[in-house]
Amino acid sequence: MFRTIGACLRSGHDNSGGISRIDVPHPPPGTNVQSIDPKSWTGPWRSLTDPDKIGFLVCASNSQQYNQAESAPFGSGILASRLGDITTSAEAQALLSGALPIDSMNLLPETTAILKFLGIPYAKTLPPTRGIIHPSQFVDT
Repeated sequence: MFRTIGACLRSGHDNSGGISRIDVPHPPPGTNVQSIDPKSWTGPWRSLTDPDKIGFLVCASNSQQYNQAESAPFGSGILASRLGDITTSAEAQALLSGALPIDSMNLLPETTAILKFLGIPYAKTLPPTRGIIHPSQFVDT
């Protein structure tokens, strides 16, 4: 990831593409820029062109976004611990077969509804296939 970001930043210096500038909120001194949500920021903005600063802010933003589901039921808590990190536990297999006792976990109604839906067997009513894909079908897809 670091090399990819670095390549994007380097390619932007000669105007051949890549990231050569990003605009970020410009809060008052002493305010942490990472704590500001750019979607709702109404204050002034400033442009960054230093590749090191751009890389740092891009990585910080990615880290924040990739971890935003940590507090969700599948990211932490009793459900996450019962399903396991890679969902290969016996409880995960029970969930897929509709046999996980989710009512005893004290989950939000929305989470319970999703889990019950996931436990419904998939109707295998697909039409038979011949295993041949014509070039026109490939292009259409």
